[in-house]
Amino acid sequence: MIRRLLPLLLLLTAAVAVPQLSKASPDPASVAIAYEKDPANHIALRHHPSLTALLTGAADRAFDAPRTRSRCAEGTPDITAVHGDTEELTGHYRADCATDRQPRATLLDFTVWRAHADQRPDLALPAWGTAGNIGDRSRIELMGHPLVLIKGQRLRDFGSWSAYVYDPASGRADRLHLRTPGGSGALANRRPRGSPTPTAVRPSWSASSSRRRSPLPASPANSSTGANCEGRAHPT
Repeated sequence: MIRRLLPLLLLLTAAVAVPQLSKASPDPASVAIAYEKDPANHIALRHHPSLTALLTGAADRAFDAPRTRSRCAEGTPDITAVHGDTEELTGHYRADCATDRQPRATLLDFTVWRAHADQRPDLALPAWGTAGNIGDRSRIELMGHPLVLIKGQRLRDFGSWSAYVYDPASGRADRLHLRTPGGSGALANRRPRGSPTPTAVRPSWSASSSRRRSPLPASPANSSTGANCEGRAHPT
């Protein structure tokens, strides 16, 4: 299924810094957020009774998750579902304080935290030679099929980031072969942009060099705006 849907992806990159912020709540008037918090790099969750409360930082419930998968770092959370007083999340943890891997977690009533390794994406990406970090992710839906955009490193080097699309139903991943006009293929920190159509998705990505996380220039004459890359495909 994932290979049949790959040609339908519309990919547009922009060099932007992307904060790790997710929101979900069963009450339309309230907002629950999860984000990566420093110091002691960890996942934090806050509940706000209204949008105004969110904008003013007035949380009525708060939970800072203990690091149970790594003693070094856990972060890039994404709230995937809310069932009553239970929130389900994904994220990353620093396995053995060396390599980022994917967990799944639940938070019950902003009190009880449980996390475990999500081995399916951790096995799917290395099938493409991903030996470094497996990073943050964004859920999308294409032609009614839930997919996940995710980043992975071929090596422990920022210049080796690659973009992948992961199919939770099959447990398989495919690499997205993307290039910016400046020639960079090291793309990470994807986020869907605008409203997806039934047959196309428009994520943004940031490009990295082997020396730093910051975006690569699209061309020498436009070195301040970062890299833009666009790929178009149409259903057959």
